[in-house]
Amino acid sequence: MEKKRAGGIRGQVALDFMLSYGIAILIITLSLYVIFRVGLFNNRLAPISCASPSSSFICDAASLSTSGNLTVVLSQNTNGQINITGVGCSSSANTSGSMPAYGNVDVLPYNPIITGAYYPSNALANGLVIASDSSGAFSAYCYDASGRATGNLGDQFNGLVWINYTYAGLPRSVHTVQVVATFNTKYT
Repeated sequence: MEKKRAGGIRGQVALDFMLSYGIAILIITLSLYVIFRVGLFNNRLAPISCASPSSSFICDAASLSTSGNLTVVLSQNTNGQINITGVGCSSSANTSGSMPAYGNVDVLPYNPIITGAYYPSNALANGLVIASDSSGAFSAYCYDASGRATGNLGDQFNGLVWINYTYAGLPRSVHTVQVVATFNTKYT
Protein backbone atom coordinates (compact mmCIF):
# COMPACT_ATOMS: atom_id res chain seq x y z
CA MET A 1 0.00 0.00 0.00
CA GLU A 2 2.87 2.36 0.80
CA LYS A 3 4.37 1.85 -2.67
CA LYS A 4 1.17 2.84 -4.41
CA ARG A 5 0.95 6.05 -2.38
CA ALA A 6 4.58 7.05 -3.19
CA GLY A 7 3.93 6.51 -6.90
CA GLY A 8 0.72 8.51 -6.67
CA ILE A 9 2.52 11.43 -5.02
CA ARG A 10 5.18 11.38 -7.72
CA GLY A 11 2.46 11.37 -10.37
CA GLN A 12 0.74 14.29 -8.69
CA VAL A 13 4.01 16.25 -8.54
CA ALA A 14 4.65 15.54 -12.24
CA LEU A 15 1.12 16.62 -13.11
CA ASP A 16 1.47 19.85 -11.09
CA PHE A 17 4.83 20.54 -12.76
CA MET A 18 3.42 20.01 -16.27
CA LEU A 19 0.32 22.08 -15.53
CA SER A 20 2.31 24.99 -14.05
CA TYR A 21 4.73 25.16 -16.97
CA GLY A 22 1.91 24.68 -19.47
CA ILE A 23 0.02 27.67 -18.06
CA ALA A 24 3.21 29.77 -18.01
CA ILE A 25 3.94 28.92 -21.65
CA LEU A 26 0.34 29.72 -22.59
CA ILE A 27 0.51 33.13 -20.84
CA ILE A 28 3.84 33.99 -22.51
CA THR A 29 2.51 32.94 -25.93
CA LEU A 30 -0.66 35.02 -25.51
CA SER A 31 1.37 38.02 -24.32
CA LEU A 32 3.69 37.85 -27.32
CA TYR A 33 0.70 37.51 -29.64
CA VAL A 34 -0.94 40.62 -28.15
CA ILE A 35 2.31 42.63 -28.24
CA PHE A 36 2.94 41.85 -31.92
CA ARG A 37 -0.73 42.26 -32.84
CA VAL A 38 -0.84 45.73 -31.26
CA GLY A 39 2.38 46.61 -33.11
CA LEU A 40 4.55 47.51 -30.15
CA PHE A 41 7.64 46.29 -32.01
CA ASN A 42 6.48 47.66 -35.35
CA ASN A 43 8.92 50.27 -36.63
CA ARG A 44 6.51 51.61 -39.29
CA LEU A 45 5.78 54.47 -36.90
CA ALA A 46 9.41 55.41 -36.30
CA PRO A 47 11.20 58.16 -38.19
CA ILE A 48 12.94 56.70 -41.21
CA SER A 49 15.59 59.32 -41.83
CA CYS A 50 16.56 62.82 -40.82
CA ALA A 51 19.66 64.36 -42.35
CA SER A 52 21.23 67.78 -42.52
CA PRO A 53 22.68 69.20 -45.73
CA SER A 54 24.87 71.57 -43.69
CA SER A 55 27.91 70.45 -41.74
CA SER A 56 27.09 73.04 -39.06
CA PHE A 57 23.82 71.34 -38.13
CA ILE A 58 22.89 67.77 -37.28
CA CYS A 59 19.31 66.55 -37.34
CA ASP A 60 19.23 64.20 -34.36
CA ALA A 61 15.55 63.23 -34.59
CA ALA A 62 12.27 64.21 -36.18
CA SER A 63 8.71 63.08 -35.63
CA LEU A 64 5.52 64.21 -37.31
CA SER A 65 2.09 63.95 -35.71
CA THR A 66 -1.06 63.28 -37.71
CA SER A 67 -2.03 66.95 -37.19
CA GLY A 68 1.10 68.04 -39.11
CA ASN A 69 3.12 69.08 -36.04
CA LEU A 70 6.80 68.37 -36.64
CA THR A 71 9.17 68.15 -33.69
CA VAL A 72 12.88 68.28 -34.47
CA VAL A 73 15.91 67.81 -32.23
CA LEU A 74 18.74 69.76 -33.80
CA SER A 75 22.41 69.94 -32.79
CA GLN A 76 24.64 72.74 -33.98
CA ASN A 77 28.36 73.39 -34.14
CA THR A 78 28.60 76.87 -35.69
CA ASN A 79 31.31 77.79 -33.17
CA GLY A 80 28.91 80.18 -31.49
CA GLN A 81 25.62 80.37 -29.66
CA ILE A 82 22.63 80.79 -31.97
CA ASN A 83 19.10 82.02 -31.38
CA ILE A 84 16.48 80.36 -33.57
CA THR A 85 13.71 82.89 -34.18
CA GLY A 86 11.74 81.20 -36.96
CA VAL A 87 11.08 77.76 -38.40
CA GLY A 88 9.55 76.63 -41.68
CA CYS A 89 8.60 73.10 -42.72
CA SER A 90 7.47 72.28 -46.24
CA SER A 91 7.20 69.29 -48.52
CA SER A 92 9.35 71.15 -51.06
CA ALA A 93 11.45 74.24 -51.67
CA ASN A 94 10.28 77.21 -53.72
CA THR A 95 11.42 77.68 -57.34
CA SER A 96 14.71 79.28 -56.29
CA GLY A 97 15.35 76.40 -53.87
CA SER A 98 16.21 78.74 -51.03
CA MET A 99 12.92 78.94 -49.07
CA PRO A 100 9.85 76.79 -48.33
CA ALA A 101 7.27 76.50 -51.10
CA TYR A 102 4.36 76.18 -48.66
CA GLY A 103 3.45 77.41 -45.18
CA ASN A 104 5.83 79.84 -43.50
CA VAL A 105 7.45 80.73 -46.85
CA ASP A 106 9.54 83.56 -45.39
CA VAL A 107 10.50 81.57 -42.25
CA LEU A 108 9.14 84.42 -40.15
CA PRO A 109 9.56 84.55 -36.38
CA TYR A 110 6.62 83.71 -34.14
CA ASN A 111 3.94 86.39 -34.07
CA PRO A 112 0.48 85.41 -32.79
CA ILE A 113 -1.29 87.57 -35.38
CA ILE A 114 0.79 86.94 -38.51
CA THR A 115 2.50 83.57 -38.02
CA GLY A 116 0.55 81.95 -35.18
CA ALA A 117 -0.81 79.35 -37.60
CA TYR A 118 2.70 78.11 -38.40
CA TYR A 119 3.56 77.15 -34.83
CA PRO A 120 1.71 74.79 -32.46
CA SER A 121 2.67 76.96 -29.46
CA ASN A 122 4.41 80.20 -28.61
CA ALA A 123 7.62 78.38 -27.58
CA LEU A 124 9.65 80.30 -30.17
CA ALA A 125 8.19 83.70 -29.16
CA ASN A 126 11.52 84.67 -27.57
CA GLY A 127 13.63 82.40 -29.74
CA LEU A 128 15.40 79.17 -28.92
CA VAL A 129 19.01 79.56 -27.84
CA ILE A 130 21.32 76.65 -28.66
CA ALA A 131 24.96 76.74 -27.57
CA SER A 132 27.64 75.42 -29.88
CA ASP A 133 28.08 71.63 -29.65
CA SER A 134 24.68 71.18 -28.01
CA SER A 135 21.12 70.58 -29.16
CA GLY A 136 17.62 71.92 -28.82
CA ALA A 137 14.12 70.87 -29.80
CA PHE A 138 11.48 72.91 -31.58
CA SER A 139 8.10 72.36 -33.19
CA ALA A 140 6.38 73.79 -36.24
CA TYR A 141 3.58 72.76 -38.54
CA CYS A 142 4.52 71.23 -41.89
CA TYR A 143 2.79 72.26 -45.10
CA ASP A 144 2.30 70.83 -48.56
CA ALA A 145 0.37 71.97 -51.64
CA SER A 146 -2.98 71.30 -49.96
CA GLY A 147 -2.22 73.26 -46.76
CA ARG A 148 -1.18 71.87 -43.41
CA ALA A 149 0.38 68.46 -44.00
CA THR A 150 -1.97 66.25 -42.02
CA GLY A 151 -2.08 62.52 -42.55
CA ASN A 152 -3.10 59.17 -41.20
CA LEU A 153 -1.06 57.13 -38.77
CA GLY A 154 1.75 55.43 -40.70
CA ASP A 155 1.40 57.57 -43.88
CA GLN A 156 4.67 58.72 -45.45
CA PHE A 157 5.84 62.37 -45.53
CA ASN A 158 9.01 63.84 -47.04
CA GLY A 159 9.97 67.37 -46.12
CA LEU A 160 12.57 70.03 -45.43
CA VAL A 161 13.12 72.24 -42.40
CA TRP A 162 14.43 75.80 -42.56
CA ILE A 163 15.46 77.87 -39.57
CA ASN A 164 15.82 81.62 -39.25
CA TYR A 165 18.58 82.31 -36.74
CA THR A 166 20.97 84.94 -35.47
CA TYR A 167 24.17 84.59 -33.52
CA ALA A 168 23.74 85.45 -29.86
CA GLY A 169 24.36 89.11 -29.18
CA LEU A 170 23.43 90.26 -32.69
CA PRO A 171 20.13 91.99 -33.46
CA ARG A 172 17.36 89.93 -35.09
CA SER A 173 17.82 91.98 -38.27
CA VAL A 174 21.18 90.23 -38.81
CA HIS A 175 19.82 86.79 -39.51
CA THR A 176 20.45 83.71 -41.62
CA VAL A 177 17.82 81.44 -43.14
CA GLN A 178 18.95 78.00 -44.23
CA VAL A 179 17.79 74.43 -44.68
CA VAL A 180 18.94 72.45 -41.67
CA ALA A 181 17.14 69.13 -42.21
CA THR A 182 15.63 66.94 -44.85
CA PHE A 183 13.51 64.16 -43.49
CA ASN A 184 11.53 61.15 -44.59
CA THR A 185 9.18 60.01 -41.86
CA LYS A 186 5.82 58.48 -41.14
CA TYR A 187 3.02 60.12 -39.21
CA THR A 188 2.94 59.10 -35.55
